[in-house]
Amino acid sequence: MSARTSRRVCLRCSAGALVIAALGGGASPPTPPPVPLAVGPAEATLTVIDRGWHTDIGFPAEEVTGRLGAVTQGFLGVRTVVFGFGERDYMLAGDRGVIDMLRALAPGPGVVLVTLLRTPPTEAFGAGNIVTLRLSREALGRVLGFIWHAMEQDAAGLPRRVAGSADPGSVFYASSATYSGSYTCNTWAADALANAGLPVSASGVVLAGQLMDRVRAIAAQQQR
Repeated sequence: MSARTSRRVCLRCSAGALVIAALGGGASPPTPPPVPLAVGPAEATLTVIDRGWHTDIGFPAEEVTGRLGAVTQGFLGVRTVVFGFGERDYMLAGDRGVIDMLRALAPGPGVVLVTLLRTPPTEAFGAGNIVTLRLSREALGRVLGFIWHAMEQDAAGLPRRVAGSADPGSVFYASSATYSGSYTCNTWAADALANAGLPVSASGVVLAGQLMDRVRAIAAQQQR
């Protein structure tokens, strides 16, 4: 991902987080309690990526299959597929001022940014910003299913691409989810992890650090 795209994502989330914090927080949409992890060995992994104010979720490319795997078509040597959520109009418009950021906090169409990495996430984002979680294959399927259902489909039943980005390895796809001041990139990422059966809730998640604290606690438990 280019530095310009990274800054735009982080600034977009920082504006939302600061406004929500100033207002005393925001009520997130109801999140179902995490379902129990499927019985079976933790044979799969995902990575949660801390990008300052924004969080993404990455998967080994070989795990992103079926119709969702269409996001890798045309890209060679992809090792990791990274998904992140944002506000569509703002993300596609490029850099804007603070007023535009605040205006975008009103509910509006979301977008999923897919970043295709030819290097491990630790090299792309820094080892200190990566947390790897282990989970069952069934749980992995559930979180990928959550992402699939968050993406709009085109007439062929594939993710509907809306634009490329400044980085040729990043593509924007239309999302069926609504972005708002109380349902941001970090809330979305928390919901995705909860759908995997991980003990994460979107309740109280505003800043990326709040989600990452929970994720790091889960990783520490898994290492015991």
